[in-house]
Amino acid sequence: MRKFENFNPYVLLVFFMCNLLPAMFLMEIKLNLLLLISGIIYIWVLKGKADFKILRNSFVITILITFVNMLVSHNGSHVFFYINNRAVTYESMRYGMTTGLMLSGAFVWFSCMDIVITGEKIQYIFRKMPKAGIIFSMILRFLPMYMRKYERMKMINDINNKSGRNSKDNAVFVFSGVTSYAMESSMETADIMESNGFTQSSQIFCGSYRFRLRDCILLIITILMAAGGLLLPGARFVFMAFMSLIPIFYRGKENVKLWIYNIKR
Repeated sequence: MRKFENFNPYVLLVFFMCNLLPAMFLMEIKLNLLLLISGIIYIWVLKGKADFKILRNSFVITILITFVNMLVSHNGSHVFFYINNRAVTYESMRYGMTTGLMLSGAFVWFSCMDIVITGEKIQYIFRKMPKAGIIFSMILRFLPMYMRKYERMKMINDINNKSGRNSKDNAVFVFSGVTSYAMESSMETADIMESNGFTQSSQIFCGSYRFRLRDCILLIITILMAAGGLLLPGARFVFMAFMSLIPIFYRGKENVKLWIYNIKR
């Protein structure tokens, strides 16, 4: 069964950029909600199971930003109630909810992109710029690894903290440990890369991806949908809905083909 992740990396990059940019910069609550829901469905399809952690994080981000904006911003004509003579308005709630949905949608689509566009595909995309490709792929690998290391060190430090340090000192102590670990890891990685011959040539060896007819079709559809959403604001929701659900439609089509094939056997 052919998967959406097996399209040409350049086409996948264009597709994700066309979904990420609206998710990050368009302040339209219906569109932001659409991109968030489609991103959650897609990441569930990619993982083959419901990822309630993504759903929980998105919900927390949206609710937190909504409440913070309601308490900080007091502009608007539709007042719900007053706190210390400061109005809590419908407009501030709507703006905060839109911002929260926008950030949550971008977070979810970045998670999908991290799964689909692997380090090898990034190296293929940046193969004409080897150093930039290596740096970008290493950032995507090391940042999550360092975050996990930070959480482990913080947990161990909290368990073994018998010196009475305050929270600020604990944070500095853990950050110092993670920084030392990062520097040691970078030196080891540099030595390994040098021993493997990365400094002898600017060429990066990565997988070969052919540009097939289906890649061309997906690229054209993506560009047309993005252009339609940009040039026709009234129909933007329809164009973005179709474009963001393309991976799900494609997976459904392949599943139907596989089901028909199994029946014929």
